[in-house]
Amino acid sequence: MNILLFLYLFSTFAFLTIGLLAYQMDRQNKTNKVFLWNCFALAWWAFMYSLMVSAPSSQLAALYRSISSFAWCILYCCLLHFVFMVSKNYRFIDKWWKVYLLYMPGIICSFVYLVSPNTKENFVPSKSGLGWVYISNAKSSSVIFDRCFDTYCFIYLLFTILVLYNWRKNTKIKREKKQATVILGSMSIIALLGFCTDLILPQIQFAVLPPVSVILTTVPMATIFFAMNRYNFLNLSPQNLALEFVSIMNEGLIVLNEEYQILQINRGALEMLQYSEAEIKGNVITKILPDIGNLKHIATQYSIKTCLKNKQNQSIPVLLSYSILYDKFGDRNGVVMIFQDISEINKIQEDLEEKVSELEKANIALNNEIIMRKEAEQRIAALAYYDPLTGLPNRRYLSEKVNQIKMSKDKNQSYAILSLDLDKFKNINDTLGHQAGDELLKKVAERLLTLDSEVNTVARMGGDEFLVLSQNVSDRKYLEAIAKQIIAMIHEPFFIFGQQINITTSVGISTYPDAGEEIAEVIKSADSAL
Repeated sequence: MNILLFLYLFSTFAFLTIGLLAYQMDRQNKTNKVFLWNCFALAWWAFMYSLMVSAPSSQLAALYRSISSFAWCILYCCLLHFVFMVSKNYRFIDKWWKVYLLYMPGIICSFVYLVSPNTKENFVPSKSGLGWVYISNAKSSSVIFDRCFDTYCFIYLLFTILVLYNWRKNTKIKREKKQATVILGSMSIIALLGFCTDLILPQIQFAVLPPVSVILTTVPMATIFFAMNRYNFLNLSPQNLALEFVSIMNEGLIVLNEEYQILQINRGALEMLQYSEAEIKGNVITKILPDIGNLKHIATQYSIKTCLKNKQNQSIPVLLSYSILYDKFGDRNGVVMIFQDISEINKIQEDLEEKVSELEKANIALNNEIIMRKEAEQRIAALAYYDPLTGLPNRRYLSEKVNQIKMSKDKNQSYAILSLDLDKFKNINDTLGHQAGDELLKKVAERLLTLDSEVNTVARMGGDEFLVLSQNVSDRKYLEAIAKQIIAMIHEPFFIFGQQINITTSVGISTYPDAGEEIAEVIKSADSAL
């Protein structure tokens, strides 16, 4: 069997499998749908090329290549569309006419190749004996259009790589930076190889090997699918949510994986333990916490006095708050540890033991210890249910409130989700700094809290994304009025550090159960409505 024919058929199967598996991850996600169409186009391209290289005549090979043109003409548009979506460059595809313009070159090229197909003079047997090879025949009427098509391919591929590079350069999220690195690297290499085998060689009439770029493309497509699984391409796990708290905690905070290896550690913990981040990350927690045996049996959360060992092997007494992270399947996914140095408290207690007569001081120290313990427990509860920057409820709080609504005695009980994010908020951080951005988010939260609290609950999902849970669903005009009220209040100028800031917002509305049975579906529908 022709090895190239086998590779074309294998690529066809691989593209269909990858596309369908990615689509099954989240059928409602538009990015997954565009990725599926990319895979369908590649599968059609690979299958028709398998027929082309194995055709009994050059005339039939020319026919199969013309039929396949729809796939490889549209693919470059579809690929750029997908990259716009994953990199969140929605400004290029936020209008129907922009999408139409994006696909216009591919549609035109496909139409021309179908109505004016290549002739058999464009095909010669490959010198390697692997099938028919397309060459650019100067006598062919399609030679000028071939140059136009090559230019279109080059521009779209170059722009795709530049968008990926810009995404990798500007994103502040480590998870996205890893995704962009993996996809950019594989796509750049394959684009270079495919450009040589499918575009350059036909121009110089080097008839050694049939076009293989579609086979090579299995690598970046498999890489994208790998990134979806490995780096939570389209969603966040509980562990990833916990990582967002690391940079804003003042206390010592450590995040462990299920094998008790240190994944993240904040600055407060590093200063206390006198390690650098490179020295401590990846180590098992027993390096700094020898007495962890009892903690492994804890089911949810716990607070305990224990000792940590610093780099000089000195014991540091701490008040440790220990909380388990679970994934969506209920499996143990990691651990969050928050601890406070209580060396000074212990020293006071030792002095009080030597001075029994100073009972009042001992009581004060004990009361302070109780207060600090309660404060530590309250901080963990706040991390679980409230946004630490604005003090608004978070997604977990909102989910539990929705469950209470659904479990109420009123079987007709319903609710609505109003999703909003601030337009061009990133420009505020880039021009005025993240401190000004944080102050703006706080003031936005203050204005949103002026909504009717009897039927509306305001929450922050992270970044510049806010949600409003409304229980007044029977009156649709009320929801529209709330949306207009939100837009109006955000449109009012803000004054941050003595400087006026004008910003706008968009609001999307979805209702339960019209948008889905689960709150995640309702939120996603509201996000889509934006």
